[in-house]
Amino acid sequence: MPNYSNSGLFRLIKGLSRSEKRYFKLYVSKEGDSVNKKFIRLFNLMDQQLVYSEEEILSKEPSIKRAQMSNLKAHLYKRILQSLRMFDNRNVKDIQIRELIDHAQILYNRSHYVQCVKMLQKAKKMAHKHHNLELLLEIYKWEKQVLSQTVGKGNQERVNAIITQVRDVNNRINNINSFSNILVKLNALYLRKGFVRNQRDFEKVTTILQQELPKYQEGSLSFYEKLHLYNLFVDYYFFIQDFNKGRIYAQKWVDLFEDNRQIPEYLDLYLKGLNRLMIAQYKLMRYLDFIQNHRRMKNIPLLKGVELDANLQLKLQKYIYSHLFNKFFMVGDFEIGVILFAKIKPRLEEFISATG
Repeated sequence: MPNYSNSGLFRLIKGLSRSEKRYFKLYVSKEGDSVNKKFIRLFNLMDQQLVYSEEEILSKEPSIKRAQMSNLKAHLYKRILQSLRMFDNRNVKDIQIRELIDHAQILYNRSHYVQCVKMLQKAKKMAHKHHNLELLLEIYKWEKQVLSQTVGKGNQERVNAIITQVRDVNNRINNINSFSNILVKLNALYLRKGFVRNQRDFEKVTTILQQELPKYQEGSLSFYEKLHLYNLFVDYYFFIQDFNKGRIYAQKWVDLFEDNRQIPEYLDLYLKGLNRLMIAQYKLMRYLDFIQNHRRMKNIPLLKGVELDANLQLKLQKYIYSHLFNKFFMVGDFEIGVILFAKIKPRLEEFISATG
């Protein structure tokens, strides 16, 4: 019988792209010892399986002993994550920023304060550009520590500037946390009750929003503040079945990415927003807008800078097909819908498992 106890490692391996698998093998093989050869052999055997079976692996590879399997799998999991971190370092900006912060810390620990400050400035520039408020706070923390170790004419002014910046970032993070906390509460209520269907439910949902929503000026919010605010309002208006207002905020969500040219970097979030917009357009029978956005969704792989991993490809296909069915419902092409369903039925389980 197949052993499902280590499905996390199995799923991690099966979700890797060809280039990621090739990079992992090169990454591990550099060290060249017998343990790493076992890593690669175990990796290959698991990759070849359709369903994870430890017994099959042990029978095919006598050099791997049963007593070794637990530690070997744990180390393999760790090494795959290490190789993915190295592989993603070229594309994932958060990893690049963290690496700069790590380098700054190394320089600080060696008392190379001038070089440390230069490294922190690079990290801060990237963190601002890519809207990473949490990493900005960490950068400010190291800037304050450097200032405490140096004597300079303008130190007091720099300290005051950092304190002001930290307060601003903390306020923005607090807004994001407030928006996301309300969203989580509403989602929990939705999962329990479904759509609002009576006045009592409506008042309960609206009270949660009104009592916990912080004061804000939309025009002064940052990219991520707006993203969390729009996500909150889309879910709220969908919950109370006001799909027109939900459509308005879903459109703001999509426009936010297009106006800031952030689609390639945050493609998953853009896809989610576009999907919600099309759901609202479908509910409101806004056929022409729906068709335009369906075409936009299908053209996403052609956008400059867009790279789709296996999960995003599956999620994109899920959205495209689900909205294609919605299109058939809107125009009454039920026979074509039945034909399409028969065509994609073998992959239906994959589509269902694609979250978002």
